[in-house]
Amino acid sequence: MPVPRNDAAIDVLSTVLTQGHHDRPAELVDYLGYEIREPDGWLWHAQQPQPPLQQADAYDLADAVPGARLHESPGLMLDTSGGTAPFTAEQQEYCRRSLDVTMKGGTTSGVIYPLALCELARHFRFRNLGGASAGAIAASLAAAAELGRTRRATGAVRDDTRNAEQIAQGRLRQGFAGLSDVLAWLTQRDRPNGPQEFRLVQLFKPTLAGLPLFRVLAAAMRGQFVRGALLLLVSLDVKALALTLVPFVLAPLALSAAAPWQWGGGWLSVGNYWWSVLLLWLAFGWAIPLVALWFTRPQRTPSQPPSGFEEPVPVQLPPAERRPWLRMMSLVVVCALAWVLAAHYALGWVGLLISLIFLVAEMAFVLIGFGIGLVWFSSTAKDHRFGLIGGSGQATDAGTWRGRLARLVDSAAGVLPDTTVEANLTDWLTGAMADLAGFDADEVLRFGHLWTGGDYTPGDPDGSGRRAATTARLRSINLELMSTELIRHAPYRFPLPPVEASGEQLWFNPDDLAGLIPARVIAAMTDGAAPLQVRALATGAEISLYPFPQPWDLPVVFATRASLALPGLFQAVRLYELREGSTPVRTEFGARLGRGATELRWPGADGAAQVAQELWLTDGGVTSNFPIHLFDSPLPLWPTVGIDLGSHPAGAGHQDVYLLGDAGAAKELGTPLGRAMSSFLAAVIGTGLQWRDTAQLWMPAFQARIAVVRQRSYEGGNNLFMTTDDIASLALRGVVAGMRLRRRFASDAQWERQQWLRLRVAAESLAGFSDRLRVSLREQAYARLIPAPGAGEPWDVLDAIRDQLAGHADPNPPAAPPDAPDPAVYWYRPETSAFFGELGTLLEPAKHSEPQSGVLRDGAPRPFAELRQVPRD
Repeated sequence: MPVPRNDAAIDVLSTVLTQGHHDRPAELVDYLGYEIREPDGWLWHAQQPQPPLQQADAYDLADAVPGARLHESPGLMLDTSGGTAPFTAEQQEYCRRSLDVTMKGGTTSGVIYPLALCELARHFRFRNLGGASAGAIAASLAAAAELGRTRRATGAVRDDTRNAEQIAQGRLRQGFAGLSDVLAWLTQRDRPNGPQEFRLVQLFKPTLAGLPLFRVLAAAMRGQFVRGALLLLVSLDVKALALTLVPFVLAPLALSAAAPWQWGGGWLSVGNYWWSVLLLWLAFGWAIPLVALWFTRPQRTPSQPPSGFEEPVPVQLPPAERRPWLRMMSLVVVCALAWVLAAHYALGWVGLLISLIFLVAEMAFVLIGFGIGLVWFSSTAKDHRFGLIGGSGQATDAGTWRGRLARLVDSAAGVLPDTTVEANLTDWLTGAMADLAGFDADEVLRFGHLWTGGDYTPGDPDGSGRRAATTARLRSINLELMSTELIRHAPYRFPLPPVEASGEQLWFNPDDLAGLIPARVIAAMTDGAAPLQVRALATGAEISLYPFPQPWDLPVVFATRASLALPGLFQAVRLYELREGSTPVRTEFGARLGRGATELRWPGADGAAQVAQELWLTDGGVTSNFPIHLFDSPLPLWPTVGIDLGSHPAGAGHQDVYLLGDAGAAKELGTPLGRAMSSFLAAVIGTGLQWRDTAQLWMPAFQARIAVVRQRSYEGGNNLFMTTDDIASLALRGVVAGMRLRRRFASDAQWERQQWLRLRVAAESLAGFSDRLRVSLREQAYARLIPAPGAGEPWDVLDAIRDQLAGHADPNPPAAPPDAPDPAVYWYRPETSAFFGELGTLLEPAKHSEPQSGVLRDGAPRPFAELRQVPRD
C-alpha cells in the first residue's frame, strides 16, 4: 500500500514526529514498481523542509503578522478601518494566514485528525474549528492547542516537563507540539518495545452496569468468538442468569442418570456424577463456541470490486485474511471428537445420546436467557442513560462484591486489556485541553477562554464574553460543535446563543452529569448558581435543577461530550427546559374544553408551577456528521477546509488520501453494493444520515477544499482494538491530508482560483434571488409594508394587522380568559421608525433595477446554488 502499514507505519510516523520531512510525497507513500509521472507545474516540485511535528517552534507564525496581532479576533483586526477602504498589507496577510476547519465524525477514526491539524498549523492560524462526534474531539483539542499557541505568543509559557509516568498517562505539552503528542502516546512511542497496551480502548471505560455487554462487544471486535460465547454466561441481568445457570448446575444431576447403562452401581454414584459434570462442561466448552465461530467466521474481503474488473494497483489484503481460521477449526473438531469418545466410554451410547439432549437443552437455555437479559436491559435502558459508557470515573467499584467479581471475570476472560491508563475518556479530554492550553491541570477550559485568547475570568466581569457571544467575529478562536436533541428531533449547535438572545433557558441536574464529565467540570457549571426545585414532566417527582451556563462560561468538554455520544455505546446527556405547569386543553380547532365552571388544564390546575421537560442529547453525527457549512460565507476571506472520511471506491484501492476537484470534474467510480441485504440497509441508513452534508459537497468550489481519508473495514470506525500499527497508518494519512491542504491553500494562485469560483457561485445565486424578490415586491401587501423613500412609515398598516389578529381566537400562546378572545401573537414591531427607511434602501435595487440575470448565469459552475434561509442557532 502507498501509505505505510504495519511496522513501516511506526517507523515513518516516528520520523515525522521526531525528525521532520521535506514535503516530498515519496517520504510518505511508495508505489513500488510503478513510475510516477509528475505533471508540469506540479505543486510538489518545490520541496519545503519541515521541522518535526513534536518540535514546539515548528508552529511559530511570528513572521506572518508582527507581534501578537495574528492572534487577534477578525473583528478587531479587520473591522477597525471602517468604510470601504481596501485591506492593508497587514490585514491581507492576516487573512492569508487564517483557516477554518471542520471534521467528520467517526469514533476511533478521530486518530486521523491530530497530525492533519498539526500540518495545517505549520502555516495557518485557526479561526474557526468545528465538527461532530470524533470530529468534535479533534476540533476541541485543536482549539485548546491554538489557545496554547496564542498564550505562548503573549509570553504565557508553561513548564512542559513531564516524567515517564505522566507521559504514559497521556499528559500533553502546550500548543500543537502537545497535539502531536497524542499520536505519540496512542502508538506507545514512550514504550516502543513494550506489549500492546491498547491505550485507545482503555479510554472507553464502561459503567459497571454496561461492563458485561461491553465485554461481549469487545470480544467480537477482537475476533475472540470463543471467549465471547463463554462471556454470554456472565453478561446478563440476575434474573436472566438464573434461567441460564440453574439448569447448567442441575443438568449434571439428571445427566448422571445415564451412568448405570455403562458403569452400574446406581445413579447416585459419586464417581459417575463427577464424570457427568466433567463431560457436560467439556461439551459446553466446545459446542457453543463452535456455533458462535461458524456464524461469526471472518469473511474474505475481495481485493477487487464485484464487477470483475481488477484493481489497477494491487492492494494489501486486510488482517481478516491472516486470521488462523483453519487452525481454530481443526482444534474445535479435535476437541469435539475427543469429547464424543470420552462420553461413549464413560456413559455408553444411550448415555451419550442423553447427554447430547441435555447439552442442546442447556444451549437453548443459554440463548433464551441471553435474549431475556437483552430485553430486560433494553427495557430499562433509560436507567443507564441509553448507553454502556459514561466517560468519567472508573467502571468498577473496588469496594463492592460486583466490582471484585468484575475484575475477576476480566482477568479470567482476557478480552479487555490490562489497565495501564487510569483516565476515562472525558477525564482525559478535560486534562488534555488544560495541558494544550497551557493551564494548570485542575483548571477547566471554557468557551470564554477561547474567545478572549485566554485572558478570561469566569463569570465574565468585564463583558468580553458576552460581546463575543453575540458577535462571532469578536472571538479569537471560534469553536462550534454539533449535537442532536432527540425530543425536539433537531440539531443543537454548541455553544448555544445567550439566553437573552434566544429567549430560552435550559437547565440541568448535576446528578444526571455524574459519570459523564468530571466532578470539577460539574462544579464549574454550578458555581454561583442557585438551584430550582421543580417537578419532572416524565415522572412528577421533585428534582433540583441549575440554570445551564451562559455560552462564555460553558466548559468546552461538556459540548464535546454532548457531541461524541455515539448512540448505544456512549450514554446520552440529559438537559431540561421549563414549560408552563398549567395550560388550557384545546380541541383540534383551538376551542377550550371544560366541565361546568371548571376549565380543563394540563398538567396541573390553574396557577400551577412550571414543570421540567427533559431533553436528550446524543451524537452530533445523527443530524450533521460533517458540518462543512458551519463557517461558510458567500465571499470568504480565507479558506474553510474539511477532512472527510470514506472508503476506497472501485479502482482506487491504492489511494488512501484523495483531494476532491471541482464539481465539473470527472466523478470517481463508486463501490457497488454487495449481495447481502445488510449492504443495502447500510447504504439506506448512511444516505439518510449524510444526505444534507453530501448535497453541499457537490456545490461548485466546495469540493476542492475537502480531503477524503479512506479506511478499510478494520480501520477506524468502531474498531476500538486497533493496534499501534493501524493507528500509525491512519495518523500518516492525516499527515498526507494536512500536507495537501496546506500546500494547496498556501498557494496564492490556488486561493484566488477558489475566490473566483465562489464569486461566480454567489453571483448566480444572487441573480436568481433578485429575480424572485423583484416579482414578490409587486404584491400589494409588500408594497404597503415597504414604503418608497420619503413616503413615511406604515405604522397604521401594522396596527391594522395586529387588530385583526386579536379577534381571531387562534392562540399562540393561549393566555386570555375563557370568555375573551386570545391576544395577537408576539408582535415583531420595529424598535424605531428608521427601520422602514433602511429596509427600503436595502430592497430598492431589487425593486426597481433589472440586471441581466442570464449574463451572470451563463457559464456559471454547476450545480447552481440556492440561496435559502435556515436557522442560524
